[in-house]
Amino acid sequence: MMDDTEEPELELVATEDVYSYFMFIAPTEEKKEGTSRTLDTMVAYLLVTLNLIFQAILLYAIFYRVVLKTSEWRSGITQFAPTSGWSLMGEASEGCNDGSSMCILEGPNVTCAPPSVQLTSRWDELDLNGDGIWTREECETAREDLKCKYVVDPLEVFDVFVKTVVNREGIIWVHPDLKAGKMIHKPYFTYAAGDIIMCGYRNKDMCGNVLQNGFFDAALEHNTVPRVGNTINSAMKYCYDLLKPGGFCDITLPSTYAVWKIESTQECLDPEYSKFVYTHPKTNVQKANLAVDYDARQQYAMSKTMLFKFFLFIVLSIWTLSMVYEFKQIVIVFTWVHKFPSSKDFDPGEAVSELKQDDGSVTYEIRGIDPGHRTIVGIITVLRTVMLLVLTWVGMSLLLKSTSYMSLVMDAVGLVFILEIAGLLYTQILRPQIREQTESLKPMVIQAAGWDWLNRRPALLDLIWLTLVFLIVFVLMYFHYTGTVDPMYKALECACIGVGEGCREANQFSKVFWDNYWKVETPKVFADVEVLKGGASMLQSKHREMAKIMPPQAEDVLKRIVNPRSVRRRNLAAEK
Repeated sequence: MMDDTEEPELELVATEDVYSYFMFIAPTEEKKEGTSRTLDTMVAYLLVTLNLIFQAILLYAIFYRVVLKTSEWRSGITQFAPTSGWSLMGEASEGCNDGSSMCILEGPNVTCAPPSVQLTSRWDELDLNGDGIWTREECETAREDLKCKYVVDPLEVFDVFVKTVVNREGIIWVHPDLKAGKMIHKPYFTYAAGDIIMCGYRNKDMCGNVLQNGFFDAALEHNTVPRVGNTINSAMKYCYDLLKPGGFCDITLPSTYAVWKIESTQECLDPEYSKFVYTHPKTNVQKANLAVDYDARQQYAMSKTMLFKFFLFIVLSIWTLSMVYEFKQIVIVFTWVHKFPSSKDFDPGEAVSELKQDDGSVTYEIRGIDPGHRTIVGIITVLRTVMLLVLTWVGMSLLLKSTSYMSLVMDAVGLVFILEIAGLLYTQILRPQIREQTESLKPMVIQAAGWDWLNRRPALLDLIWLTLVFLIVFVLMYFHYTGTVDPMYKALECACIGVGEGCREANQFSKVFWDNYWKVETPKVFADVEVLKGGASMLQSKHREMAKIMPPQAEDVLKRIVNPRSVRRRNLAAEK
């Protein structure tokens, strides 16, 4: 079997950067000038300081102006995305919903609708006694709990439903109690809910998506909804009137809706349009229209493709290998600081020797270092290590935030620029003669620290490092995608275009819902309202007849007959 072991030695050679120059300029200057306190040595201190300052400022700018800005954008969309640039995985906030994120997590699903729209599908949380009527008293009772959960005043939503129904009084009969703002019967709630749910599609650009998804199919086919009509133009006009600037949604819904609308438009970024042709489900008339999508969702969709994942894996691996290379150089320097002989072990002037070359030039061989210089190099190397750790973390955070090929490449180039500052300062400031003085040093051999068996097998050690880098990048990408990208994509799908398997609104207000709403629920509303109308007319007629024959003292009795709910409330109050 071939013996591929080697002596466990490290070779320290001069490199073209300010750290190597700082290490070797003082010993060579002392040999050359008789003292290490020269102007060139002072320049070495200056260059190392400038390098650390420049890197720190650039990293600060990248982290707080780029990485944290992206994290804040993510947290503005969903509360379970990272809220801190230092965190790869976020957690949902506890307690009341503070409204800082458009989307909140509800079990396995995410909901991104405006608060007023969310309440339209939560009748059980509004009708507390389950009698099919949502009263103002019930609204006031559950007011604080609902405000905590949905960040909207339910009394405002109550008034929105009242106003919506009253505005349609020319189409539907309005119960006197509803007109007085006292209570909302379930049929009226169902009737108004259709318009309010439509407001969740944000702006008139989404009307094309609503049409394309077939949400108007049943209304157009069965002609059961006067406000929608039975033509493509009438359906689109109904949608436009709701969602246009200054339309029904903007005017009628609470102020929280306007805030949600502006924020969602900003968070979803620029719109992108695509053409489609819609066919009328009954007449087969066709009409071209535009569907909208948004850059934020498209970018995250692209970042989930296998090609982009491989691309990101390669870039992250190369960046990590660069960090590993820098770390290895630091380890060599630490070993040199720890193990290299002291100048006190040599006669004066013998710690550094001059070597004459064949061409007449002079090179230097360092055999021992001054204890004071050893300490300063150690301190600088510690600072260099801290900077490397910060650079590694900020670099990973910057690269992981990228959702396009070009931004990923440009971010990587920017990070390499920061890494190369030490070399740029060295080559662009120092004159060739002084650089030659340190670059031509004879390599210094140091006994490697650590496990001797592994140190004797450098090829195996290189393979372990490569495997470790790939493993770290793979694990990092796994947690990044499961903890950030996938939840963000789910939230953007839901918030921007109202689709997605994990979107509560997409599941709750699907084509099946709208088909049933237009075809069954809306006609049923009018039938139920006729029953309410008949009951109210009968009670009012009985009131008038009894008022003719009964004394004025019986007025209280009449009120109880007309409104038996008040009797029930009084009885409950008496029991309490």
